[in-house]
Amino acid sequence: ELPPYKRPLLRVVLRHMWDRSKVFLRRAGTVILGINIVLWFLATYPRSAKLDAQFETRRTEITNSFSAFSLSTGTGAATNQAAALREQIEALNKQQAGEKLRHSFAGMLGRAIEPVIAPLGFDWKIGIGIVASFAAREVFVSTMSTVYNVGNFDDSDEGMKNLEQTLQEQLHPDGAKVYTPLSAVTLMVFYVFAMQCVS
Repeated sequence: ELPPYKRPLLRVVLRHMWDRSKVFLRRAGTVILGINIVLWFLATYPRSAKLDAQFETRRTEITNSFSAFSLSTGTGAATNQAAALREQIEALNKQQAGEKLRHSFAGMLGRAIEPVIAPLGFDWKIGIGIVASFAAREVFVSTMSTVYNVGNFDDSDEGMKNLEQTLQEQLHPDGAKVYTPLSAVTLMVFYVFAMQCVS
């Protein structure tokens, strides 16, 4: 016997939504916030003054070479050189972000779990992505962009092409490709069974 169906009352629906939202914010919200703080810490520390100094020196060299070039040429050439300088600085910033992530606790953790995930066809860089994606699995893509110095991932066609091309060029030490159709399927199956997000 089917129960009688009634039109839902807006007051009851709103109250039920409010109750469920409060439960989510109190339980899951605190876990998500805590996990995000932990992951931020793992991806940011330890800071390396030596690494920062190296990149600052390279930045200064690029800027000085631009200054010397602009003094020796006219303003028309300087405009073109300014665009080239911006591109070089941006590429250097991407490289610095990648190096910081590789030398962070998350990078160390990625290297530590590599023997466990190696039978799946994953390397330590994918390990960093897996560690970072415990907050939310969609973070994997942006983490891969940082690890491979592609920069901040954007969802545009150009951003996807840059990341896709970079991933296709990656090789294992023995010369085999890191990203194959089999490793892509393995990664998808892993995320089907993995307990994400942690909350």
